[in-house]
Amino acid sequence: MKRSEIVRTAMGVCLSSVAHVGGGLVAANSLWDGRDSPAEWTFYYAGAGCCLLPLTGTIAWLLTTTESTRRTGQGVIIGAVVATIVAGLALLTGYAPPWISAGWTGDGWS
Repeated sequence: MKRSEIVRTAMGVCLSSVAHVGGGLVAANSLWDGRDSPAEWTFYYAGAGCCLLPLTGTIAWLLTTTESTRRTGQGVIIGAVVATIVAGLALLTGYAPPWISAGWTGDGWS
C-alpha cells in the first residue's frame, strides 16, 4: 500500500467520523431539553448515528466504485463502523458527556 493510499483511507475515516459525530451532536443537543436524564441524550446521539448509516453507506459504495476514490470509500466504511461501535458502547454503558451529566444524581437533577 502506497503512502497516498493510506492518506486517502485516513481522509475517508476522518470525513465519516466527523459526519457521524457532528450529526449526532447536533441531533442530540436539539432533541434533549435539559430536563431528561443524560441516558436520553445518549439515545438521541446513537439514534442520529443510525439514521446517518444508510447515507454514509451509499456514499461509501459510490466512492468505492471508482478506482481514484476507492481508498477514500474504504476509509468512509471504516469510520462509519467505528462511530457505530462507539455509539453502541455509549448506549450499553450509559455514558453521557460531562456537560450533559453534570448535576444528575441518578434519581433526578440536583
